[in-house]
Amino acid sequence: MSQDAPIPWARVIGLYAATLIVYTGFGVIQPIFPVWAGQFSTSMTQIGLATTLSAGIGLIAARPLAAWLMEGRRRSPTLALGALVSAVSAFVMPSLVTLTAVVIARATQGLGFGLVATAALAAVLDMAPVSRRGQLVGYFGASTALALFIGPLVGGMVAARWSLDATFYVTGGLCLSGIGAVFFLREATVGTTRQGFSFAVVLEVPGLMRLTATHFFGILIHGVLLTYLPLRLAGHGGWVQADIFFALEAGAVVLVRLLFGRRFDGLGRRIFLAMGLLSLSVAGVGLGFAETDVGLAATAVIYGVGFGFYLPMIYATAGDIIPLNARVRGLAFVLLAFDLAVAGGGIALGPVADAFDPAAALGWAALFPAVGFVLVTFGGPFPRVAPQP
Repeated sequence: MSQDAPIPWARVIGLYAATLIVYTGFGVIQPIFPVWAGQFSTSMTQIGLATTLSAGIGLIAARPLAAWLMEGRRRSPTLALGALVSAVSAFVMPSLVTLTAVVIARATQGLGFGLVATAALAAVLDMAPVSRRGQLVGYFGASTALALFIGPLVGGMVAARWSLDATFYVTGGLCLSGIGAVFFLREATVGTTRQGFSFAVVLEVPGLMRLTATHFFGILIHGVLLTYLPLRLAGHGGWVQADIFFALEAGAVVLVRLLFGRRFDGLGRRIFLAMGLLSLSVAGVGLGFAETDVGLAATAVIYGVGFGFYLPMIYATAGDIIPLNARVRGLAFVLLAFDLAVAGGGIALGPVADAFDPAAALGWAALFPAVGFVLVTFGGPFPRVAPQP
């Protein structure tokens, strides 16, 4: 889209609504899954395998598949397919009786999530004028963060009132509802013709390798968080449990992205990237050492502020540097870093958690976003491509 084209708010809001429903479904099981998977193994490493590594494998498979499905085509069919795969995998979870089956189902769920996330982000970038890209990606992130605020609270209440298994049925139902919302999505034309499919062109985009490496290190801490925070807080006697932590974190994300929406485009991407990565590193220290409810709540807010700054800026920067004719392939490449980080973060520090405790793994994870901070701060600016109609 050109530099100053008007924002198609009706289509943008329709996309936000559709993804809000599906992401809420993902959020419902976010604080539940590691605890639920604990019935199949007492090994922290194996729980990490089931929680994030298997989901990461599905995500990794989803990115090139999504790129192939969407290059030169509308994004909504891929979004609907991902929601359907996510729903089916959620519905079968309560019937599983072995860790191997859980890993397979979780990988399938990761595949569905990867299709949804890639299609939704590509659609946002399609709709966003260059001069408002950071704002719309930020607002999109606020809508997904709102979903991840609501979802864990719903999941916690459902698990407390009924059972852990019941949360998967809620997730499946929400994903199916999201499919219905997708069919009402008024999507613009993509603006580029379908060409021979290859990722070679992506490797030639200036700055993309450094951006991808930054994203890998920036997100590694999130894979550790998703796996070991629920396990750490399962024995905590205070009011900050996993669902409350994730809700506080998501609330901070929403506020940051709403308050700073236009400033994401005015002040420059690297400033917000650096602030986000630094905040994530500070939060990692809190994840390792905070013991009181106040300390844990403050850590959740700091983590949410960091995530609120970081994630929309990494994807807005990707939109800045990737040419339109390689948009979904370039996004798939950057998102692969997210997948590898989530998968690797959940299992790489498993031996630390087994040898000591989940808090130790969370504390060591503070080093990962610090590496991303160095890459952003000392690597120079990311070159933008010229605006395209």
